[in-house]
Amino acid sequence: MTRVYLDHNATTPPHPEVVGEMMRVLEGCFGNPNSVHREGTEARYVLEKARRTILRAINARKGDRLIFTGSASEADNLALRGALKALGRGGEVPLLAISAVEHKAVLEPARALEQEGAARLKILDVDEFGRVASNGFRSLQGGQPAVVSVNLANSELGGIEPLADHVRAIRGAAGEHPVLIHTDAAQALGRIPVDVQALGVDIATFNAHKTYGPKGIGALYLRKGVQLAPLILGGGQEEGLRAGTEDPSHAAGFARAVEVSLEALPEETQRLEDLREQLWRQIAHAFGELIVRNSTHINCLPGTLSFSIPGHESRSLVRELDARGFAVSAGSACSSGGGTEISHVLLAAGAGEERARAALRVSLGRSNTGEDVSRFTEALQEIVGSSVRQP
Repeated sequence: MTRVYLDHNATTPPHPEVVGEMMRVLEGCFGNPNSVHREGTEARYVLEKARRTILRAINARKGDRLIFTGSASEADNLALRGALKALGRGGEVPLLAISAVEHKAVLEPARALEQEGAARLKILDVDEFGRVASNGFRSLQGGQPAVVSVNLANSELGGIEPLADHVRAIRGAAGEHPVLIHTDAAQALGRIPVDVQALGVDIATFNAHKTYGPKGIGALYLRKGVQLAPLILGGGQEEGLRAGTEDPSHAAGFARAVEVSLEALPEETQRLEDLREQLWRQIAHAFGELIVRNSTHINCLPGTLSFSIPGHESRSLVRELDARGFAVSAGSACSSGGGTEISHVLLAAGAGEERARAALRVSLGRSNTGEDVSRFTEALQEIVGSSVRQP
């Protein structure tokens, strides 16, 4: 039985060109990028070339920086902790505002910072598709320094935020008071256009493994002039913000993954949107009124579809589908061991506990075809059984 992978928001299979580039660097460029001899200089060249490639891809300007990290989670932690420490040097406890549907890599450090007394935490409400309410930034008025973090694209519902509009609203509410705006764009890079200048953000998180690159590497974009305090101290690598010897092979793989994804972006976006809607039509026809669509088809990641079949617990469905050769998710796959808790994203979007417990997320990618989605629909019908309405 040929397995069908439908969980690309959790991770993507490395592209063959990425694997080839990484192997080339591993075999021919083993030096420490911080050494001054020839081997070190060669490694430094590969590292900085990769950095420039990614900066160009997100339309960074001269003086903007990209800090390589071990993951997007590390980059998110560095963004929040580093920014709050920089803003809080005057003694006033800064405000930290995040959306209610942030990835746990933002949500958990935000909660920890509040508990430590390093921030006053404000959770911003969202609409039914997980996007921040239009009036959500009024709470920033009041004259305090602030850090605001709003994801660009949500990993579970796929909703794309009108982030440039949000940034203007945030800066308008803050007035003359200092505010740093961060976005977790880990799900966005390589899937939708990402232009940090057009978005207007100060800090942005990226990673490689959501765009057919390797795991074990993330990156943090910093607008020119933004100052952070480091999380990891040591040899002063990555401009003193992330100590530890850099890995040129992972950086090169990251850069090649971004290039490959952007080369095919217009065509692949349309193909995945068509495939997603084909899948929805098929399962909606098969299940009728039993099924509820959680994600939207407008301003959504092209391959992401979230839906619920109330009365059918999603984790059981995931296991049954896996046994039949289909890899899908009940939501975010970033908790250790898969976790058992209900999605905070769906609850924040007003789905209710029963619907949240029944949610399945299908996230399509390069390898998926119309045959795949038809086979998936048939398998889901078989599992749910007599409760479905036959076509």
